Amino acid sequence: MGASRRWELWRGEGGHSFFPGDHEAAKADASQDGLSLEWECEAAGYNDAMRQLYAHLGWGSYAPMTRKDGRPYPEDEGGAPK
Repeated sequence: MGASRRWELWRGEGGHSFFPGDHEAAKADASQDGLSLEWECEAAGYNDAMRQLYAHLGWGSYAPMTRKDGRPYPEDEGGAPK
């Protein structure tokens, strides 16, 4: 598993955006769109971050995309470089 990374949820009247905390272009876009930082979490990869986001928003269980054999993609589990 990869190292933990901060993920941020930005929300506003126009919707929401969820991305890694070090994604400066996404932050700039979210801010320009009138969104503001609402919540953040630490996760090793996209799937873990999405599980936490779903729990935070009360959306039920997150079901990640999987390969034909049912295993998650390594890059979504934190195995790929940032």
